[in-house]
Amino acid sequence: ESLAWGAHILLDIPTHSYEFFPTPFLWPFSDLKVDGIPWTSPFIFIPNVVLLIVFFGWMVIVYRKKRKAL
Repeated sequence: ESLAWGAHILLDIPTHSYEFFPTPFLWPFSDLKVDGIPWTSPFIFIPNVVLLIVFFGWMVIVYRKKRKAL
């Protein structure tokens, strides 16, 4: 769980712009924030949706194969 939390923060830093919840990742030592690419950008949004569709499609295929084997 701690690794997932750290990975989430590492993904938040470059994917949040100043306009929408910039991540102060060095807090409380510094208020440094990065103006990243927002999630609404096609550069981030489209690959995210495609990867989710591929992943869930793969899960459905695996589930059906396991169900058939029983």
